[in-house]
Amino acid sequence: NSQWYAFTPEFDGAITINSCEFSGSDNHVFIYTGDCATFSGLTLVAANDNAGEEVCPLNELASFIGDFAVTAGTTYYIEWIDRWSEDAFSWELSYDPISVDITFLVDMSLEDVAADGVFIAGEFSDFQNIAMADEDSDGIYTAVVAVPQNAMQRYKFKNGADGWEGIDTSIGDNCTVGDFGDRQITTTDMNAVTDLVCFGYCVTCNLVDVSEVELQQGVSIFPNPTKDQLQVQIELPEALAQLEVRLVNTLGAVVLRQQWGGQSVYQQSLDVSQLPAGTYTLQLLSGDLQVTRRVIVQ
Repeated sequence: NSQWYAFTPEFDGAITINSCEFSGSDNHVFIYTGDCATFSGLTLVAANDNAGEEVCPLNELASFIGDFAVTAGTTYYIEWIDRWSEDAFSWELSYDPISVDITFLVDMSLEDVAADGVFIAGEFSDFQNIAMADEDSDGIYTAVVAVPQNAMQRYKFKNGADGWEGIDTSIGDNCTVGDFGDRQITTTDMNAVTDLVCFGYCVTCNLVDVSEVELQQGVSIFPNPTKDQLQVQIELPEALAQLEVRLVNTLGAVVLRQQWGGQSVYQQSLDVSQLPAGTYTLQLLSGDLQVTRRVIVQ
């Protein structure tokens, strides 16, 4: 009458196993490690029978194991026995990885900060927004985030709740990983502070060329997402010698290319009606300058 389960944590941490609030029956729980090919290959590492009224006031015969330390990559085999009762029961396993405090920094001095603020989102938050703050109004936003220790975690900054940064890797070393061009941090077992970076770049804002900043700030595209036409508007303080426009798919293939003459103001329409639905990168290039925007075709 045993039911068996397996759990393998990605990071070092602790688990709590609990049937107190989910069971009206008498049950018994065991945790093993080892080789489950045979019962003799298992090593019992924790067990509980009848946690008692103080721990489980709703059912003193239920079982509870709290804050049991687990190691990344180790599989834990969990056995439940309730042969003393015909009543079904449920249980839960809560997992808390050991974390360190990482202070993330981003310089927003080259951006018009969105009304709803600046955020960071990453694997450590299931890519949900964590608000950042600029308490001394110097343009540098910070957030202290609990991140699993001894782990690699991807993340990005956001200008506004939906304003994912598109990172320009043409200046300095490429700091991005993966298909979405995320940033990445590798943690140790100590708290840390990240290097200061400019929003949308791998370097500090003082290393970003002024003319590239002007091009970055002068570009607007709409509607996005789009089905038929993508409008591109650019306003610059002086004319460019020439502007090359590319639309690139997720495989890196150029699906649209145009050359626009030297102007300071552009109002152009790109026909994307024949493209498959998906995510594309709009690249605007002039000499050594490059600006990218993420485009969604529906």
